[in-house]
Amino acid sequence: MLGLLENPGRLGLKTMGYYLLSTFVAIVTGFFLVQLIKPGIGADLGLQVPLDEIAVGRESFGQTLINIVPSNVIKAMAEGHMLSIIFFAILVGFFTTVSGEKSRGLMVILLSAILDVIMKITVFIIRFHSSWSFQYTCKGDIPADNHRESGERRSLAAWGFTF
Repeated sequence: MLGLLENPGRLGLKTMGYYLLSTFVAIVTGFFLVQLIKPGIGADLGLQVPLDEIAVGRESFGQTLINIVPSNVIKAMAEGHMLSIIFFAILVGFFTTVSGEKSRGLMVILLSAILDVIMKITVFIIRFHSSWSFQYTCKGDIPADNHRESGERRSLAAWGFTF
């Protein structure tokens, strides 16, 4: 059975291995590209104070681990403390899995309902945004008598097709 923690099985081990491998590859690729390209070198960011003088908050590793456990989950979500949110989500998932069948069923129904609402909101926003941004992009008329404008029409058509 997929939900049992006592026996993660091959699927669980493959999933965890794939996650760790893809994360490692992403980190190494990002690090390599940053070292190769060196983005931001010489960029004028319009800062009032030089970057060397900006105070950087430094926390110890132990303090970071302590801060992972949120004192208030809603506040952590509102402030965007991602480590706390992820930690809370893992705890909810773990304890949903080890709870009784009745509790697990209720949690699945509740989370499915929440997911349904969030997906409906997301689809609404995507439809509204794509329609609005396409209209905003096309607010000026593009005459068809010039080849350059014809290219702009194709570009707009390709953009509209992606949405």
